[in-house]
Amino acid sequence: MDLGANVGSICIPAVSRGFATRSIAIEPEPTNFLMLTANIELNSLQHKIQAHQNAVGPVDNQSIRLELSSENFGDHRITPTVGTPRERDSTTVTSMTLDTLVPNLNPLTDLIFMDVQGFEKFVLDGATNAIQSRVPIVMEYFPEGIQEHCSLEDLLAVIAPYSGYYDLNLPVPVFTPLEGLRDFWHGLLRGPFPFGDILLL
Repeated sequence: MDLGANVGSICIPAVSRGFATRSIAIEPEPTNFLMLTANIELNSLQHKIQAHQNAVGPVDNQSIRLELSSENFGDHRITPTVGTPRERDSTTVTSMTLDTLVPNLNPLTDLIFMDVQGFEKFVLDGATNAIQSRVPIVMEYFPEGIQEHCSLEDLLAVIAPYSGYYDLNLPVPVFTPLEGLRDFWHGLLRGPFPFGDILLL
């Protein structure tokens, strides 16, 4: 599952190189979605990658405002739930939940890859089945973006069924209990790097 698939830079290499047998790619922004579908066809992967132009969220069929970046097509963001909207052009996208899209993910064979610019908590609110089954999740850990939608405590409450995580930015990642995400959070806020990538297990 490639959530926030952008133009396919994760799902296409994963499938074409044999790391995954198939993928479901979800990208809400219209231009990115057109490039995603074009890249899937250019790589002859139409039969292995299924693309959806939606936002993944806590409920189905909700209209969500997507703020568009004019400088970075990987930095379109759902308008903040907490705080003030940015001064950006925007478009409206329709939500679907992960539970609706794929109700029976298998923790032994499936993987969720998520890069949704801080909207992770609300994506996971609609992924109850996957979380209870502890399907592995790779996600961007981006405190500044996450704070636009929830607190660290809110996020930790959603992912509480998981045992811990790996910091994928380390040369040799080590398994760390979830409590370690608190120190990681504050370290990222202090800089110099504003985000990291983690694998939840």
